[in-house]
Amino acid sequence: MAQALAAAGHEVRVYTAMPSFPLGTVQEPYRGRFHALEQHGDITVERVWTYAGRALPGGRILNWLSVAAGIAVLIAAVRERYDLVIVSSPPITLAAPALLGAFLHGARLVVDVRDVFPDVAVKMGAWDADSTLARIVGRVADALYARAALITPVTETASGEIAARGVPETKIALTPNGFDALQPADRPPYAAVPGVRDIVYVGNMGLATGLDVVLDAAAELRADASIRFMLIGDGADGDRLRARVRDEGLANVVFTGPLPRPDALRAMADAALTVVPLVATIADSLPTKLFDAMLVGTPIVLSAGGEAKRLVERS
Repeated sequence: MAQALAAAGHEVRVYTAMPSFPLGTVQEPYRGRFHALEQHGDITVERVWTYAGRALPGGRILNWLSVAAGIAVLIAAVRERYDLVIVSSPPITLAAPALLGAFLHGARLVVDVRDVFPDVAVKMGAWDADSTLARIVGRVADALYARAALITPVTETASGEIAARGVPETKIALTPNGFDALQPADRPPYAAVPGVRDIVYVGNMGLATGLDVVLDAAAELRADASIRFMLIGDGADGDRLRARVRDEGLANVVFTGPLPRPDALRAMADAALTVVPLVATIADSLPTKLFDAMLVGTPIVLSAGGEAKRLVERS
């Protein structure tokens, strides 16, 4: 998105966190830094101090809050007037610096919605619909939508959920996910085993990804030495999934950790199939790993309904 805006002749500045996703630790060389200023072609990127630990309760929310606070300070201090502020959510806490920036700069606001909050957290079972947190987040989302000149959800379901909050449909423009068509790496990221077919999962291991169904399949097939499950990536649910594999002795499951995207695409291309699961309560997600699998031509096994199911059926 930033590259497209810059290519159209706009001056683009991106405010974001120090890289810590999905492992939950700030990556080198950013560790210990409070501010980083980078130039990526015509795009200026400012990174703020980020709490990335998992030790404290609510570590993920603390991560979101730390980034929002840092960006708010930076955007408030800019003397040059911005014409447009674009905020991409989640995390929903970025509503605060977005609203502040739009107010201080007298700028129009575009809200790019990847997940609708608090709806998605309630569907995953992380929040209770009547909880104080869900109500507060709902009010924040309503304020964000009210101030926005344009709202760009990535799925039809999300468009309907936003409209149901009383947002005029004239402000909502469905903008489906895109992806960068990179070339797969020349060499496989790990060694193939003669006579063994690899079933590959690539992506975030979060609460919405439903990877337990893949481990259930691995348990059913543990006696079949011709099948290996390769799980590429990490995330908030990674430690629990690895513990389950150890506890159940699933020797046919291998965790590679995160890989560079060209390597992950090569793993997909070489695989017997790519599996894409989602928890049953999520119907409005369209994982970009589906596009990656289609790009390299690997067969897809989808364990999901809603928009992801409709995309695979259409394709």
